Amino acid sequence: MLVSDLICPETKTWIVDKVRQILPVNEKDVMSIRPSKFGAGDQYNWLLTKSGEYIAKSGYQAASMESSKKISHSEGLEDFNWEKEVWNLACLPKIKFFLWELLKNALPTGANMCSRGINLTAVCPFCGQDETQLHLFFHCNFAKQMWSQAPVKHLLNIPGISNLRLGIEGSRKLICLPPMGLNDGAFGAWILWTIWTSRNKLIFEKKAISPSEALTQAISQTREWILNQTPKNLTLHTPIPQEGGEVDSNTFRCFTDAAWREDSQSAGFGWIFSGNPLIPERHEKANSHHIRSPLMAEAIAMLLAIQQASDLDYQKLLVASDS
Repeated sequence: MLVSDLICPETKTWIVDKVRQILPVNEKDVMSIRPSKFGAGDQYNWLLTKSGEYIAKSGYQAASMESSKKISHSEGLEDFNWEKEVWNLACLPKIKFFLWELLKNALPTGANMCSRGINLTAVCPFCGQDETQLHLFFHCNFAKQMWSQAPVKHLLNIPGISNLRLGIEGSRKLICLPPMGLNDGAFGAWILWTIWTSRNKLIFEKKAISPSEALTQAISQTREWILNQTPKNLTLHTPIPQEGGEVDSNTFRCFTDAAWREDSQSAGFGWIFSGNPLIPERHEKANSHHIRSPLMAEAIAMLLAIQQASDLDYQKLLVASDS
């Protein structure tokens, strides 16, 4: 049996009795899929991209998500918002990657190098204690002084940071004081990055700087990066004629709307045709079940209105929706 055997060849809709008989468990899922009215062929779609086409980047992200699920529970990251806390921050891409490594416990700190048999000791270069990631970035005296001197409205609660997730989420919530001109949300990432680079310079170049000097560097680098960002190009939208504007007398205006219920997955649709002085205003409505989302409901309302406009032989149509 093929999928086409479950679709009525005349109406291009599901044959409900067959679907219910053959796929009773999947009935709701099947009925929520809208077969093409114009006989479009089937195709594979990759759900992780807007275009539906597979790209290596999205494949890597999917694979990373799967592997992350296996280890995230032990690290307390099973519900961590990576987009919000890391990937969408206004900072250098290498800093975002650095944060990802930090949360994955992948940085070559003393403790990690020692556990892999590369180093014999795990000594923090700033204070001499065991250099875990949590210690280096939040509990070391060097880090504590940087966080305590940061020009923010409310200081980071260092004693309350018991894991890296709390530290990352807390640093993103820091609100910079107005005179500094720094982006809220990303400044904490720059401080973490500066702690890391200061640590590496001390180990590999024997160059030591004070916490206040390191903080000044973090502020300076943040400002420099912000100033060098080109403004986002303005998106130009094609102007849509508004009600009351100049529209061809032969053009019909169509206003559509939909109401959707999440509990029953059902929706009601309504649309109005107006604008032609020779034809009275026309009101129509319909309803349907197995609607997955309010956006789909709005789209179906527009589709039904356009289909009826075609049946009525309306040559010119201006459609307006609230979605």
